[in-house]
Amino acid sequence: MNRRSFLKLTGLLPAAYYLKPDLSPQRQDPSQPNIIILVFDAWSASNISLYGYERQTTPYLEKLAEKAIVYHNHYSAGMWTYPGTTGLLTGVLPWTHRGYTPTRPLLEEYHKKNIFGLFDTHHRLAYTHNPVADMVLKSMNQVINEHKRSQDLYVNQNFWLSRTLNLDYDIASVSWVRVMKKFDDGYANSLFLSRLNNLIYDYNQSKISARYPLGLPDVEGDNFFYLETAIDWIDEMVNNLSTPFLAYCHLLPPHSPYVTREDFFEKFKGDGYRPIHKPDHIFTQNIPYEVLTEKRRHYDEFILWIDSEINRLFQNLAKANILDNTWIILTSDHGEMFEKGMVGHRYPAYINPLAHIPLMIFPPGQQERVDVFTVTSAIDLLPTILHLAGKSIPSWLEGQLLPPFHANPQKDRPIFSMEARHSEQNGPFTSAAVMMRQDNYKLTYLFDEQKKYKALKGKERYELYDLKKDPEEVDNLFNKEPEISQNLLEILYATMEKYNAR
Repeated sequence: MNRRSFLKLTGLLPAAYYLKPDLSPQRQDPSQPNIIILVFDAWSASNISLYGYERQTTPYLEKLAEKAIVYHNHYSAGMWTYPGTTGLLTGVLPWTHRGYTPTRPLLEEYHKKNIFGLFDTHHRLAYTHNPVADMVLKSMNQVINEHKRSQDLYVNQNFWLSRTLNLDYDIASVSWVRVMKKFDDGYANSLFLSRLNNLIYDYNQSKISARYPLGLPDVEGDNFFYLETAIDWIDEMVNNLSTPFLAYCHLLPPHSPYVTREDFFEKFKGDGYRPIHKPDHIFTQNIPYEVLTEKRRHYDEFILWIDSEINRLFQNLAKANILDNTWIILTSDHGEMFEKGMVGHRYPAYINPLAHIPLMIFPPGQQERVDVFTVTSAIDLLPTILHLAGKSIPSWLEGQLLPPFHANPQKDRPIFSMEARHSEQNGPFTSAAVMMRQDNYKLTYLFDEQKKYKALKGKERYELYDLKKDPEEVDNLFNKEPEISQNLLEILYATMEKYNAR
């Protein structure tokens, strides 16, 4: 087909094919509040001094929290980015939206049934450093006004790749990896260009080494970014958006690699803090205690950088009077762990630091701190935000209003979080890790009919902890407290059976 024939053929297509759907806010009302959701990836409440951590990792946040609602027992919907982010944005758990992994993405109905689709009165903007979270956002693009590309805030942006081939970035980025990147276990297709790429990489690293002793944070090994750049962009963006707006900003820190700025580097070195030495978990990576302790220190020092940048953002927003009509929500998609022989997340151990995440809500004009100790879930955030904006709450949402906005919250309500990447999307659960928190007890149930979790050897595993008496989860009570274990299991089994039947 020649060019002329192609143009004739495309002329038959309707004009709507070329145009982005009109997403201008409906019934725009400037009196509606603005909403900013700040998500810091892999940020565990267990490492935040605001929540009682021994190291003072959040000195500025402790001051800011004097005008906030602080949630002390808040839990993510999943133990890693995909289920954690989808749960937060849709207000339902993974066993409902069925978004287990990018290869088993959330059901199509939730491409519109999400926070962006429910805020057609607002200008809706989204950004994330994290490619996995970006896949979630891309599935919701039809109800997002502005979805800023992740690579726009990276330092190198893969040279010309992100701008020249931006419409085919997913394919182009794979090609870039194959052509340009040279790995220890293989060679790039272009040996000359890959070496040039490595030279530029080394040069860029040498320029930043003085200010960032461990290097800059990066995505996939060579997409570097400055946290300050993202904070500056958020500041500039909210100052120029038409109101009302809903901004979802999902930043990668303190996700690995655990690197920080020079003024926080080795801040906690030699401070005498020694975490409890716990026995290895069945999913252990066999990482020695001393290595775990050092990685934890780097993570804690990374949080110091985040804390300072949150403070800078708040000060700038206050000077611009943005806070006068803006609700700010500060949270995470999941936690991180440095114990029992494991580092990071995505291991189905489901110890508390993996799912226990921060949540702070900053209401416009609030002058006092409110502490909430009720057990809450990430899926509670969406109905609460709808309530704050004076909107009706759809019946399909699974969360409930967060205290203190709920007049009579169900205090003994079980909270769930789950990992089911090996289960079929439209079938019953065959391999999964499910966590349930009710009152002081946290129950974890692991099962593996597909034998994907090698450590389980096809067997079921149960863990029960009383987090009030044993916050470090050292004493597994499952066999020691059979009555409590059975009561909690019945709740968990009945809930799972309901979703299996669906």
